[in-house]
Order: sequence, then C-alpha cells, then structure tokens
Amino acid sequence: MKKAKTRIVGNVPKGMSKTEETWIRESVDALFGHFGKMSEIISYEGITFKVGSLSYTPDFIHQFEDGTLIIVEVKASKSQRDFAYSMARLKATAQKFPIFDFVLAVPAHITGWDITPIETE
Repeated sequence: MKKAKTRIVGNVPKGMSKTEETWIRESVDALFGHFGKMSEIISYEGITFKVGSLSYTPDFIHQFEDGTLIIVEVKASKSQRDFAYSMARLKATAQKFPIFDFVLAVPAHITGWDITPIETE
C-alpha cells in the first residue's frame, strides 16, 4: 500500500504542542487506518464552537475525500491535567453539532494513535 503524505492547507502555526506536530506528520495514516478513507488537514484551531457558556476550539479539522469533515482533538495523554474538562467540552460540542464527526486522538503506547470517536447519545 502506498504511504500517504500529510498535506495541510496554509502555514503550520507556531506554538503548536509536540503532540500536535506529530499529529500533522502522522494523521493521514492514522485516520486512514481507522476509517479507511484518505483525508487532509484543512484547519488548525480555525473555528470555535459555542455551547451555552462554554467555548470549544478543536485542534484540527480534516476533510475526507468524499467531503466529510471530521473534528480531531489531540491530547498527549488521557491522564494529563484538565483532560476530564476537555472531554466534557468535546462531548457537549459533539452533541450540539451532530453534523460533524468528532474524535479524540491520543498517541498509543508503542506506535501509532488511539482514535476514539465521540458518541453523541
């Protein structure tokens, strides 16, 4: 199988975490391995969702070849500080905006990524 190359539209922003930088390099293969479709990054922190008094700015928006958009939240670890609060905002946003697919991406212990779809029910 031909290895995909990640393409981001626009410049890679400064101040990105190391985990987010790694996601840029590995995301196409990670999402293809999980969903079986090719994607490209079309936005980094480019949109903010409002849910009541909460605001949520996702790390990345990917677009699959078929036009489907997927919102990706990248975390270094599920045990990092404020993880539970981040997940609560992510789930509330996914419930309010079901037109998008939301996923959590966390580096796997050995190699690759743990991709977890966010359920809206």
